[in-house]
Order: sequence, then C-alpha cells, then structure tokens
Amino acid sequence: MTVTVQFFARARELAGRAGTSMTLPAGATVPAVLDALVRQYPALAPLAPYLRVAVNQQLVDGERIVREGDDLAIFPPMSGG
Repeated sequence: MTVTVQFFARARELAGRAGTSMTLPAGATVPAVLDALVRQYPALAPLAPYLRVAVNQQLVDGERIVREGDDLAIFPPMSGG
C-alpha cells in the first residue's frame, strides 16, 4: 500500500524535504511508519521518540493501522509562548 507523508518544522529540516510517498506492507502501524522513516532519513532518529503523527488530519497515538491512500503528517515537539 502507498501512503503520503508530510514533514513539518524541524522534521522537515532533518528529512531535507517537505514530504514523500512510502510503500508499506498491509497492516502497517504508525510506529512501523516511523521506523521506516528513520531508516530512510536517519537524521530523524534523535526526534523519533518525540514525533507526533496525524493521519488524515487527526492526531493519533499508539498502534493505529494506516491504510492505502492515508495522508500522514509528522510533527516534532513544539513549544509555545
């Protein structure tokens, strides 16, 4: 299956691009996607434990399964003021 991934803020800087498409096995979970992204973009490794993921514009946690055509957004930790 193919999903689209968009990187934001520091994750975009470390990946060196705004987004990518990924081919994943059926039943892949959000943590599996993050693992695949770190393998493809090793500079993301220090942020990996802190990255937040939105699937189709909804923040998700845990073992959410991604599906064909899903749009994932990868956010690093943010601070506000």
